[in-house]
Amino acid sequence: MKQFSYIVLLLIAGTSTNVFSQQENNITFTGNYFISKTFPENIEADTKQKIDLGFRDNNSRQEIKTVVALISGMCDGFSQTLYAHYPEFQKKFPGANEEFWNPAISWKNKYENGDPALGERFPGSTTVFVFSTDAYHLFRTINKANLITIGGLEFSERKKFKEYALDLVIYSIVYATGFHLTYSIIFK
Repeated sequence: MKQFSYIVLLLIAGTSTNVFSQQENNITFTGNYFISKTFPENIEADTKQKIDLGFRDNNSRQEIKTVVALISGMCDGFSQTLYAHYPEFQKKFPGANEEFWNPAISWKNKYENGDPALGERFPGSTTVFVFSTDAYHLFRTINKANLITIGGLEFSERKKFKEYALDLVIYSIVYATGFHLTYSIIFK
């Protein structure tokens, strides 16, 4: 009876993403499926190969990569707004410091006294630490770091090629959504 109540509870939970394991009764639950080694018929036969987007099987990396793709797209949209449509940014943030936020002015922050002829303002200000000199480079750097993070997390998992291709499509859509959200909606 105890096993039956566990199974009913698991079926009611349905889409729970928690892994449930009851060692004493040999019941294992992962995502939407459970396998009972106690019953004569194994319900595992109903769980044929399906394309799994990762949201039902405790793949927290999938959620992380999706959020990171959205943030990356938003950072790209934001940096491009600063670069190509600074007046739109200025309407939303009229008190923003132009020396940091306006790319037409802030690019000079990399150089000593704002003069390229005098060289770097500090070691690495035109290369590795350029993100610290202005908003445009800061958000471009966050964008690139997020893309590298997604790639690192994605390729640390062993998958079939079609699963990598599906993930690429998903992350591209999420990235484009983040870009469109900032570039075309927030700053229009």
